[in-house]
Amino acid sequence: MFNYSVGGLYVATYLLISIVVIAIWVVPWVAIIFPIILICVIVLYKLVIDATKEVSRIESVSKSPLLAFLSETISGSSTIRAFSR
Repeated sequence: MFNYSVGGLYVATYLLISIVVIAIWVVPWVAIIFPIILICVIVLYKLVIDATKEVSRIESVSKSPLLAFLSETISGSSTIRAFSR
């Protein structure tokens, strides 16, 4: 499974590099735009990662009381069965 994922990463990286090289070869002024696009992508990536972490934290905090209740219910079910109540 892991080797297949790494192989897919290699293929995607090779395709990306070949597309960039061909685009620069066909239209040379595109080489000026690619660094600008790369900087924009990096900035947006950092913003999205920060937002995703915050949403994940809020989600786990909001689910915490429910998960605690379910955990207590499951751990107490053996006691309830033991006393037949």
